[in-house]
Amino acid sequence: MPRFMFDTNIISYTMKHPATSLAERYRLTPTSDSQVSTVVEAELRYGVARLPKEAKLHGLVDAALSSLNIAPWDSACARAHAAFRVQLQKLRRSMTYADSMIAAHAVALNLILVTNDFVFEDVPGLDVEFWAIEPGHSYR
Repeated sequence: MPRFMFDTNIISYTMKHPATSLAERYRLTPTSDSQVSTVVEAELRYGVARLPKEAKLHGLVDAALSSLNIAPWDSACARAHAAFRVQLQKLRRSMTYADSMIAAHAVALNLILVTNDFVFEDVPGLDVEFWAIEPGHSYR
């Protein structure tokens, strides 16, 4: 059963910085232990679609996506997203719609969201790990 859901920025980071400890940890995480949301797939595909002449980047994204379990965004995610957005509004927290969809997807599937973005920090009901933080370093 999967344990982690990878955010877009983690996958992007590992493609840009393949020789880092984060990229190594990502590569060593068994495929059976991780998933990405179709929302992440959409963000990655949009990113490369904006750069049609970057054939190498297109190949990297295609290779990354073909090696991942991609979880569909379904009705359970939509219900979790609705509740999640209401909670964010009550807390006066802002988040992009895509980020809130990814977070709600992780909540709906009871997965730990692995990210590089502190917008997810302290969000009610969301388990988050920040793998890009090196020991002894702060993100801020």
